[in-house]
Amino acid sequence: MITPMKLNQMQIAVLQDYANGDFGYLISAGEIPDVKDLGDSLLSFILIELSDSEDCENTEQGVSRLNKGKDELDVALLALEKLIKAVEALKTQDA
Repeated sequence: MITPMKLNQMQIAVLQDYANGDFGYLISAGEIPDVKDLGDSLLSFILIELSDSEDCENTEQGVSRLNKGKDELDVALLALEKLIKAVEALKTQDA
């Protein structure tokens, strides 16, 4: 059984602004029945990282967690950019 996620202040702040407030409607219920079923995996990640159940105790810790996630996304983006360059180089060699 999935336990609903009760929203804390950090999550509410994110929901107010994320995707131009498109998910702000979730705030009024005070909880999210299934955070993994939002249709936006990045938002699910953010809300989980900021959740009380993940022991995110304060805003400073929340910022640190999201910065770590941002750093990992930057690494993934660099890997994809390298792949694009490698594919382009192969196309150039074949031409």
